[in-house]
Amino acid sequence: MVRKVNLVLPGVVLVLCFYDLFINSLDWPIEVIFSLVALMFFFLGLEELREKKKLRGGVCIFTTLVLVTGVVVDLVREIM
Repeated sequence: MVRKVNLVLPGVVLVLCFYDLFINSLDWPIEVIFSLVALMFFFLGLEELREKKKLRGGVCIFTTLVLVTGVVVDLVREIM
């Protein structure tokens, strides 16, 4: 299932990027974009860890944590 999500999520992101670039500009907050990228890295990291590739999986999970931290900090700054 993780492999299917890893194929579908980047496809959805690419279609949305293509739509935004060529057809109609979407006014997406940066939190949404970072959340989608973090989700993509998280599932990629899970797949790497399942295949016993600990270093690459760890790097992906670490990247996810950095992106999620950035989203949370940005949201807290907007609230305050």
